[in-house]
Amino acid sequence: MRLPRRVPWASLDDLNQVCIWIYYDDSEESNILAIQTLSAWKATTALPHALDSTLALLAVTQQDNSQTNSSSYLSLRQSYAAALIRLVNGLVDPLQLGVYARSIAAIAAQLGLPAWLVELRHAATHEDLPSLELLRQASRESLTWLLNNYFLPILNHSTSAEPQPKTLPPLLPLLKRYKTLVKATLRDASLRTRYKANLSTVLKEIEGWIADAKVAANIAIGGIDWSETAEDEDPREKWALDRLSDVLLLKSVLVPLSKK
Repeated sequence: MRLPRRVPWASLDDLNQVCIWIYYDDSEESNILAIQTLSAWKATTALPHALDSTLALLAVTQQDNSQTNSSSYLSLRQSYAAALIRLVNGLVDPLQLGVYARSIAAIAAQLGLPAWLVELRHAATHEDLPSLELLRQASRESLTWLLNNYFLPILNHSTSAEPQPKTLPPLLPLLKRYKTLVKATLRDASLRTRYKANLSTVLKEIEGWIADAKVAANIAIGGIDWSETAEDEDPREKWALDRLSDVLLLKSVLVPLSKK
C-alpha cells in the first residue's frame, strides 16, 4: 500500500499562484514572491525535483538581473550551469535501471527534454563553461519545459484526457533469443565461452527494455513521477515489470509448448 504523498502547498491554488508569478507576470516583484514562497516551502518539506530546480533557476535569474559588476560573470555562469546540471541529472538518474547504464540522451529524449540541454549539461560538466548568453537561453527553455511538464499537468490533472503510454519495442524476440542461448549452453557446457558475449548483449537489451518501459510508465500512470519520498514500491518499476511478466507468461517463453 502506497502512503499518501506529502506536498509543500496547502492547495493547488497556492501552486497556481506561484505558477502565475513565474510565467504570467514579468515584474521583478513577482519573481521575488515566487522565490520567497518556494524557499518557505523548502524550509518545511522536501521539494519535488521540479520545484527545487525551478527555485534554483529563478534564484540565479534574479541574481543575473541585479548584477552591475561585469567581473561577476564567471560566478553567474557557474550558477546557471550548476542549476541546469542538477535539473538534467535529477530527471535522468532515477531512470537508470539495472546493471547496464543507458545514455543520458536516450532517457532525456523519452522524457521530451530538448537534446541541446543535455549537450549543454555535458559541456558544462566536462568541457569549458558555455557562454552566459547560451546559459540564459537554456534557463528560459528549462523553465518552459517545467511549465509544460510539471505545473500544467498537475494544475490541469482533473480535466486532462487520459494519457496514453508510448509504444514499446517487442520484448518476445529478446526473451526467445535469451532462452535459445541458455538452452544451448545447458546442453553443451563447452559453448559457454563462445556464447558469453551474446548472452551479455541480450541481457543488456532486456535491461534496456525495462528501462524504456519505466519511462513509458510515466505517461501510463499520469505523467512524470516527481515525488522524492522513499517508498517500498516504485509504481513506474511495478508497471514495467508487469509488462515483462505478461510476456514471460506467454506460450513458448516460460510456458512450454506442450504438457511434456
